[in-house]
Amino acid sequence: MNSTIRVTTVFFLLALSSVAFARFSQLVILKNTEELKKHSLSLKVNKKEQSYSFSVSGVKKGAWVIKTAKEAKGVALNFRTKIWYNTYTKAVIEEEKELEVLKGRVAFTVKAEDIKKTYLYLDFKAPVQDGGFYYTLPLKNFIKDHKKKIKTQ
Repeated sequence: MNSTIRVTTVFFLLALSSVAFARFSQLVILKNTEELKKHSLSLKVNKKEQSYSFSVSGVKKGAWVIKTAKEAKGVALNFRTKIWYNTYTKAVIEEEKELEVLKGRVAFTVKAEDIKKTYLYLDFKAPVQDGGFYYTLPLKNFIKDHKKKIKTQ
């Protein structure tokens, strides 16, 4: 009986520690370049091809470009369950592409017609216990004030 209490106590403490780790993990939705802080984003406009080319530095985790069926907001911008477990998310995902991180930098191109429903997602590639922040960048927010913005319908 005494060993049963010890085993139960150990499992209880392990369960509590997992909950404690999860509390430190938080989604951050970056709304503009001022919020990027740790990352540097550059943008090139290709009017002929009707596309935007992005380059983001300071990437220390995995990176994905995610295109949804329609523009997503709020909790629908949390793509962690899709990336970690390949399961349901609140947003319907049409396309997901893992980017190659080279020396802390990723580069990708997005068609102008898809910009409102395309996101850069930065997170660990698999579940971890150390928590921290993970990020979603709605790409439309980073072209708003660009002088050479492509006009689409």
